[in-house]
Amino acid sequence: MLKNKNIFHYIFKRNSIFWLFVSCIKYMYDILYMKFISLGCWCGITTSLKGNSLYYAALPFDHIRSTFIGIIDCFENNFDNFFPKKVELDIIENYTYSGRSFRGKYFGFYHHNLFDDVIVSHFTRRINRLKDIMANTQENIVFIRTILTHDCNDELDLGGKFLDTIKLKYPSLNFILIFIIPGQSNTQYYKNINEKIFIFTLNDISTNDYDIKEEYKPIYDYILNNDLFNKIPTENDIEINNGYNKLAQIDGIPITKDDN
Repeated sequence: MLKNKNIFHYIFKRNSIFWLFVSCIKYMYDILYMKFISLGCWCGITTSLKGNSLYYAALPFDHIRSTFIGIIDCFENNFDNFFPKKVELDIIENYTYSGRSFRGKYFGFYHHNLFDDVIVSHFTRRINRLKDIMANTQENIVFIRTILTHDCNDELDLGGKFLDTIKLKYPSLNFILIFIIPGQSNTQYYKNINEKIFIFTLNDISTNDYDIKEEYKPIYDYILNNDLFNKIPTENDIEINNGYNKLAQIDGIPITKDDN
């Protein structure tokens, strides 16, 4: 009888080690085959991804200001409303980007001359590259979105619409969406909305690219070290500073123009 028990223990132990090994391999696969994609709302996301060696290809939302409803519209309508309807420079008194920015209904272009056909063609290539990735990749996609709106709930409430849009357009894509609420006291994991949407807070006092890299790093480290594709972390009790977002405007000027 004792011998039989020892055999059972041996088999159980071997199976446990085997499944532990399988779990470790799967976890490493999920981490190694993970791509971070910026959904804006500003160039700080791309800067921080580059600074943390998580950036791999130029994509359309990298260095522009973006509304989240505009992001959704791009996937719903094949990027038809990505550029302003009327391409014109902003000429505004006491405005940092006067004579340099182009603002449309959903996006603001502050670092690109949209009068230049070469620049526009660069964006077209980036759009096509993103479409190709989302249609064909076998990797896990981590969409990163820093919230733009003064009331963070205005964007958080659109999370479900984004999920539905991506699932319909790219049914084989395995992805999660990370919302980051800026202007908070600490940088940390906050909570999840469902199995695909996770929220983090960000203490962002950045004035240079190195600071941006370091400010976002705890968020990226958390995503890399926790299997968010398969496990939901415990929610943290955090009081959110809500009602003002410095990213929503530049010199008091909104980052988009509703009529363009």
